[in-house]
Amino acid sequence: MSLKKFSVKLVIFDLDGVLWNSSSIHRASFQHALSSLPNGGSDFDYLSYAGMGTDEAMAKYFETLAEKLKITLTYEDAMKYARKKQAYAHQLLKEAPPLAAGLKEVLLDFKTKGIKMSIASSAKRNNVDLFMRVSGTKEQFASTLSRDEIKTPKPSPALFLESLRLNNESAEDAVVIEDAYHGVLAAKSAKIAVVAVVGTHTRQQLEEMDPRPDMIVDTFCELQNLINFRY
Repeated sequence: MSLKKFSVKLVIFDLDGVLWNSSSIHRASFQHALSSLPNGGSDFDYLSYAGMGTDEAMAKYFETLAEKLKITLTYEDAMKYARKKQAYAHQLLKEAPPLAAGLKEVLLDFKTKGIKMSIASSAKRNNVDLFMRVSGTKEQFASTLSRDEIKTPKPSPALFLESLRLNNESAEDAVVIEDAYHGVLAAKSAKIAVVAVVGTHTRQQLEEMDPRPDMIVDTFCELQNLINFRY
């Protein structure tokens, strides 16, 4: 993928896997929650659900599992396990916040350039608020959106479209920073350029996605030299 730079007025960040390196925590939290199932959650493929809201991911997995094992699993069952996963993940994130290397430097650089910043995440509001509190970055963001404010999470484009509306910007003047397929798909559906950060997926996996990100970076810090203000 050829090197390119982006001139924008708004950067829309995903949270998990971008602003903090939380993929391993969420993977472990799903396994913790699913360990009491008949199969122990052994066939849960985290990458297939990365970027989705926990409720949607758990409901989808339970539907597949019920069919596979020929057992009855209800939506209420799925939500019980979703709450267990969310509580465990929140505790791990609180104990050791996995902030992205160079986080404050990149955000300050964008702020100095006059670029507005927003968070649009499939995470619950309490995790978005936890991130802003432990990172001390709340004042850097013009808006924040979580799963709790949007009826249809990623891969629906609703989160990103609402972020554009809140910031009074067009898709052409924005770029999304993502890490997972469902987020890339959501950005593409919103017709916003998307840069993917290696971590949740390998570079090869990101390059093989359909649709593919417009650009791939190996580290969060690389964004600083990639994005400028559009005058």
